[in-house]
Amino acid sequence: MIHSARRVRKRDGREVPFDQNKIVEAIWRAARSIGGGDRLLAEELGSVVAMFVERDHGKERIPTIDQVSDLIERVLVETGHTRTAKAYILERERRDRIRQALRVRDDEMVTTKQGIPPAVDARGRATASPWSKARIVEALVLEAEVPENVAAEIASEVERRVFASGLTRISTSMIRALVDNELFERGLTRWINRQATLGLPRYDLDRMARSGTERSGGAPRFGRALDHNAAALTWSQYALLEVHSPEIAEAHASGWIHLGGLSAPMRFQSLEFDCARWHAGRKRTDVAVDLLDEGELRGLTLKAGDLVSDRVVLRGVEIWVLAALERGDEPTRVARTLLRSLAVPLEVETRTFDIDIVLPVSSVERPMVEFLLAVVAESGRLEREWKLPRLVFTLRGAKEAAPELLAAIALAEPWSPLAPNGERRVAVRVERATDAALIAAPLAVRIGVNVAKTALAAPRDEPAHVIESLVHTIGLAATAAKERHAFLASLAFSAAPRERGKRLLPELASSLNGGRYEIAISGLDAAARALTGGSLVSAEGFEYARELVDIAAKTVAREAERSKLPLVLSLECDPDALAHFGRADFERHPRGRDAFRLQHDGTRYLYSPTLPPPTGDGSDPTPQAAARIESALRRGLAPSHLGNPFALAEERVQFLRIVAPLLEEDVLPCA
Repeated sequence: MIHSARRVRKRDGREVPFDQNKIVEAIWRAARSIGGGDRLLAEELGSVVAMFVERDHGKERIPTIDQVSDLIERVLVETGHTRTAKAYILERERRDRIRQALRVRDDEMVTTKQGIPPAVDARGRATASPWSKARIVEALVLEAEVPENVAAEIASEVERRVFASGLTRISTSMIRALVDNELFERGLTRWINRQATLGLPRYDLDRMARSGTERSGGAPRFGRALDHNAAALTWSQYALLEVHSPEIAEAHASGWIHLGGLSAPMRFQSLEFDCARWHAGRKRTDVAVDLLDEGELRGLTLKAGDLVSDRVVLRGVEIWVLAALERGDEPTRVARTLLRSLAVPLEVETRTFDIDIVLPVSSVERPMVEFLLAVVAESGRLEREWKLPRLVFTLRGAKEAAPELLAAIALAEPWSPLAPNGERRVAVRVERATDAALIAAPLAVRIGVNVAKTALAAPRDEPAHVIESLVHTIGLAATAAKERHAFLASLAFSAAPRERGKRLLPELASSLNGGRYEIAISGLDAAARALTGGSLVSAEGFEYARELVDIAAKTVAREAERSKLPLVLSLECDPDALAHFGRADFERHPRGRDAFRLQHDGTRYLYSPTLPPPTGDGSDPTPQAAARIESALRRGLAPSHLGNPFALAEERVQFLRIVAPLLEEDVLPCA
């Protein structure tokens, strides 16, 4: 056999190494089609063809694939194998006809080397182009990083199967499926994910188009809400495949951890903006006119919303409020104007992120108290027609706040930690002076950790196993944070959220950095019930929960030192994470419903960051006991919204009065 270093030019212009084996295979297939069976003869004839190639084409000339095919025909005829030559010619002509007739419909958005998508026609984004094996090779090399020789073998086999099918039109998705099948059969599974097509099945998109996206407690949504939902699902698939490792993706799917911000992995999960700093040095009367009357607040949230996936938090809005009140505006009118300036109609909802308005409630004058009461009342009146910003009341020394204001807050809060739409309309958060630097930094990602999962499966006399599992799970969460950090760092300079933020909101430049990474634990009460037989209210249950929190804080601090990332521990687990954990454990550990009396709604356990919803059976803690539990568990952690253990407003007022001063005395060493 002649081994030549010569190259051959393919029909698409590519130059590939000359391979005598391919000539032998072509002759062998033609011979078998007429009943021949002499493989050695085919190899001899292949050597003759290779010799002719060397003789007829000098070292400086590169033969084309058609010239090599002509030589095969010539050798077969001149050596007396006319029947084999005729079979070879007929097969060659058949493949040429198929190649000319076959059209590939680009039903996927294929990108060229220059990053420019091809033109598309009106039929489902589809363009029809001639068959090209080279495009398969190019896609495997560029997209999946498959070696070129392996890519060429796979493309040849795919071409053989397509030509044998008799089809005259084939879609790129079908070609991709054939390529994946070849990768799988050859054991090259590590390259399949690189070739994976992300998106929704046609059935799901059709169902969404005809029925809308369901919203809990409300009517289906259409229009841009559908667009956002489809895009969010696709980006979530991408994040689990590309941003995070298989181990982390599996931990998320199994309910050990919950990865926040999956629907927009290239943005911060939340961002806080201080309007007071924005309007520093300006007169109050000017602020009152500009902030709402000229749409500055709405424009600010739209800019900030381009940087975040979940939430924009606005502080300092009370400056505008005080200016409007001093101008003589009625508190109810001011409240309605503020809410509607940031609201969107439910039926035409276009905003893809939530807004929190942070309002201080302690040490306020009477006009401000009246305004806050009006905000609570107006939000209740408008919420059926509008998607409203959430009200977050900050407490610093709640004993100084007006009693009727605390009562209004307590009444406005739903008693369940999971409201119908997954979020509390009114939330309360205690903040300390030491929290300011921490919460000013953007939240890059919040990763939930399911404390209850191991506890529900472990024997009651093995609490050490749960502690070991908690340490391991926090390690997984820290790894997930490192993976998200590495992905954000890999983005182009113009695409990085930090740099985009500096361009969109120069006022935030001093506080914009890589963002903080929160690890939030949930299911403490369920873990305490499973391992001690008592809830957080019991002495044994509380001590064990406190031990878990202490170990979690030390583990997070150790992981922060190891990874050099700003990791902090929090009890502010996202509603999506709580629902995710509750569903996973409800299916996997049904004994929690009876043996441990865990509350559920028939589909999931109702987990909460700390205390669960009230049972009404007389076992709920007193306000004093609940305040001590809240303050003890949250001591030294990142600021978070307080739990909701009481349904009665008067008990809630007592709780808020007690817990705020206790937490105000805390320090935040991990900040």
